[in-house]
Amino acid sequence: MVSAPTMGTFNFDTDLGGPTDTDGDGSTDEVDLGGPTDTDGDGLTDEVESTGNVDGYPLPEADQDHKDLYIRVYVGNGIEPLTDQEKADLREIWADMPVSNQNDAEGIDLHITQVQLSQTITAKLSNESLRDQEEQIYKQRVPETAQCSVYAVVLVDATGDPVISGRGASPGYVSIVDGHATQRYNTEYTVRTTIITHELLHNVVGRFEDGSYHTSEGWLTRTPGEHGTQFYMSDKTASHLSENGFSESEYFENEVCG
Repeated sequence: MVSAPTMGTFNFDTDLGGPTDTDGDGSTDEVDLGGPTDTDGDGLTDEVESTGNVDGYPLPEADQDHKDLYIRVYVGNGIEPLTDQEKADLREIWADMPVSNQNDAEGIDLHITQVQLSQTITAKLSNESLRDQEEQIYKQRVPETAQCSVYAVVLVDATGDPVISGRGASPGYVSIVDGHATQRYNTEYTVRTTIITHELLHNVVGRFEDGSYHTSEGWLTRTPGEHGTQFYMSDKTASHLSENGFSESEYFENEVCG
């Protein structure tokens, strides 16, 4: 029996708190004060989604009534890019998530751009200093106009504890994944497909209302790939995303982006 890889998080916003809702009406102060409207709660304003770009960076097929998740997959030198099947699997996984939208359709539309890098990227996934590496990669690689709108997934040469195969900002805009985890272990998805899904969910969910980052079942368990039994979204995660939308990261907004 092969043990499933463990996945981790980095909380960038521990001391910053979440968006402020002074009057407790469920709307952030920015919205109450006439700030930008984000009807579907995917972190992209209605204006951005209606024009299909953010400061000139294209967001094809953006829909202000249906959650969109735009990711840039950076592939380190010597690592196999995501295959067409892996990309199709990722899109299907997210489209099938039971997350509600304003257009009465469920799911999240995942948009993938893949970028092949000429240099090798090595990361020790068990090292807490990896957080600094994540931040540096995001600032250097993601076009400035797209930062804090587009998420980065970096496929790296993983070193250190072989059990840990991914780390993601929770909440935040970047995840680092073992790019060589292309095996399937008799399941329908490659290991890195499950890792990418898990870490992206950390990016957009952040912390649950009870203070936890993981769930007891589904994609956000610590080992969702184990035996292929957790390839679904738990009710806890679906409810959180349906009610709150994507989590904002004040750290990224204030310290990283732009």
